[in-house]
Amino acid sequence: MEVNSGLIESRRVAQACESCKKGKRKCDGAQPACSLCLRLDRECYYSERPARRKRIFVDKEYVESLVRENTELRVKIDALTAATSARHGGMDEVATDTASSTWDKVAEDAPTSSALGTQSAIDELTCMTWKLTIGTKGEPSFLGPSGGISFPGLTVDAPLAREPDLSHTSCETEPTLCDFTDDAVEDQLIEYFMQHVASYYGFLDPRELRQMGNLCNEEDIQFYRHAACIAGSCYSPVAEGQAIGNKLADLAQRAAVVQCASRPRELTVLSLSVLAWRELSLDQENMGWMYISMAAALAVHLGLHVLFLAEPSDNRRVTESFTRRPISLKVFWSYFLVERMATTDLGRHCNLAWGRVGSPVYSGFLRDNASIEEIAFAYQCELWHLHDIHMDQIYTFQPQENNASRRSQMLANAHAALISFYDRLDARLHLPLAGPENSSLPSRSVIYLHMSYYNSSLLIHRPFLRQADEEQQEVRGQESINAQMATQSVREAAKAFAQLVRLHHRRIGDFRQAPPFLIQHLLTAGIMFLSQATAAVKQGAGRRPCNDLKECLVALEEMQESWPLKAHRAMDALRQIAYRWSVVWALPMHLSHDL
Repeated sequence: MEVNSGLIESRRVAQACESCKKGKRKCDGAQPACSLCLRLDRECYYSERPARRKRIFVDKEYVESLVRENTELRVKIDALTAATSARHGGMDEVATDTASSTWDKVAEDAPTSSALGTQSAIDELTCMTWKLTIGTKGEPSFLGPSGGISFPGLTVDAPLAREPDLSHTSCETEPTLCDFTDDAVEDQLIEYFMQHVASYYGFLDPRELRQMGNLCNEEDIQFYRHAACIAGSCYSPVAEGQAIGNKLADLAQRAAVVQCASRPRELTVLSLSVLAWRELSLDQENMGWMYISMAAALAVHLGLHVLFLAEPSDNRRVTESFTRRPISLKVFWSYFLVERMATTDLGRHCNLAWGRVGSPVYSGFLRDNASIEEIAFAYQCELWHLHDIHMDQIYTFQPQENNASRRSQMLANAHAALISFYDRLDARLHLPLAGPENSSLPSRSVIYLHMSYYNSSLLIHRPFLRQADEEQQEVRGQESINAQMATQSVREAAKAFAQLVRLHHRRIGDFRQAPPFLIQHLLTAGIMFLSQATAAVKQGAGRRPCNDLKECLVALEEMQESWPLKAHRAMDALRQIAYRWSVVWALPMHLSHDL
């Protein structure tokens, strides 16, 4: 009996008196007065009616119908996505319900555009600014918004034009590569070229060119070795090697025209691409653009942009052509990759329009024993082709001519194409951002491929951020979902890019030997982190954007050792933007001094 009575007393009562509620005391619920109130001789009263919890009615049939509808829509998404990825570049129109159902998951919890920055920062971030910068000698240089240097309000100095050294041109016979280097120095420069340059751009090994057969002769091989030594000298640890590269570059300016006129071959296209890479990496925009334009003209003249063009059913003809001339395809895509990276870096339109590219993608012809670097190169080419297709439509001189429906469609197509590309990546290119420290080291080429992917996502979605802010107030429905998706995509891409930079520092090391195209990637991400810093206090983001920005600035400082002019211009641009947006506190202490 005592046990039962104890259990009864410990149970919750249906209603407690008001005095016990206020005093937070256990009430036995006895009426008209509870035991505690009687013992303390105080007034005991109960409310007239105990509060009851509201019962929530759930319409099970309605919920089941929504589940069925959601399942049907997702099946339709998969079918349409597969059909879109099969088309060339994904340029066919995507239906409106495809875009809405593709993004319904992230649209539920997508943040507002204010999370990416204040309104003034968003306005400048989405501004399409085209500039003519003036060099030290009054020469103009055309730059577009994708490069970052043409940002509103920036006064970054134009690159200095390199004065050619003509002291060695007075001799009666034209100097050659052998006049400046011996075999040991030449081999060392070519080794630097193969180690630090060739693998990222698919350039051929100058030491193994005999396999090209009738595609080149001895003069072509010598010119390519000449170009490889010039590019390899950029990574020479001694000043003498870099001086040799400068002298050889002066010779190449004259030899390039002669080579195009007398020996227009595939290897000449590759040599011009290597020379363009070197000039652009050293921030010599004028000569670099000349070389890449010459390579584009010669590639079109030789028909490299329409290699193996045949009817889809004529597979035998395609196979025979590729077996006969396998290197020509790689030469074209090597040129293509250098040019597309240059157009994005300088903010210009390409020499060879994406609609004129008829050669098959290089990833479809990879061997079973292909190296991870070759696989990464093949997908880099495909990524930059996709990137150029959509950037050419979004970054136009008069974007205001596109109505809301057209802008929404461009965003839908670009976003679907990026997602489709990532989904069909080779399994060997997957890169877990978190893993045990004792796992195998990720390849540099794979990390740089993922960095390029997120850089492309940032640039493609960035012009739609201001649209997101306007539409959340005035427009509802489909366009509002599209705008929210642009904001969500930018946030995710910036976060993933910062994780890749940390992964590189943690597992690979510093960025001193990194390829120069990463400078543009770091600048693009850094601008986004500065924008997030303008709203970090209001949004409660704390110092996360500052930490991400610091990672990018550290990488740029490390790259200054190899590419001083280009990296310095990027850092100077970030500092000016920080002052313009009043977020100098987000910069590291040693970079926050007055400009």
